[in-house]
Amino acid sequence: MKICKNNLFQYYFVIGVVVIVLIALGVWSVVNLGYKAKDAERISDMNVLKIAMSIIHKETGDYLSSSCTNGLVSDCSKVVNKLVEELPVLEDFHDPDYRKGDLPCSAECSAEVCDYAFVDVSEDDYKVYFKLRKGVLDYEVGCYQLTSQGIAKINK
Repeated sequence: MKICKNNLFQYYFVIGVVVIVLIALGVWSVVNLGYKAKDAERISDMNVLKIAMSIIHKETGDYLSSSCTNGLVSDCSKVVNKLVEELPVLEDFHDPDYRKGDLPCSAECSAEVCDYAFVDVSEDDYKVYFKLRKGVLDYEVGCYQLTSQGIAKINK
């Protein structure tokens, strides 16, 4: 059987295309897993914060004892307070994609990257906004809020 140069070229071309497609799928999968891992870290961070706030509420009877006000969650570490006692890593408590100067997350969910933010702290409850970029587990892409009741998506 004689193989024509044209057929040989087509054969290698098809093999090359298949290899490139497989490499692209592999890269896409790795990048996608990285985003999902960061979203899982965000959910974990919020659960840790919820536990710390629950301890404060149990010990003092309110959430105001956290001494946190509206703004970045990490800003609560600037004063010695009950939340810093319960969560010593608070100074470095940022979104996994945090870069110095990032805006606090908001209900509008307009920033591509935003940092965890208290938007309301009262005697009876608190609210922290954060954003998921790819979604993980039962959580879709979008903006979320953490309250004493747990994590819920912000409906726009």
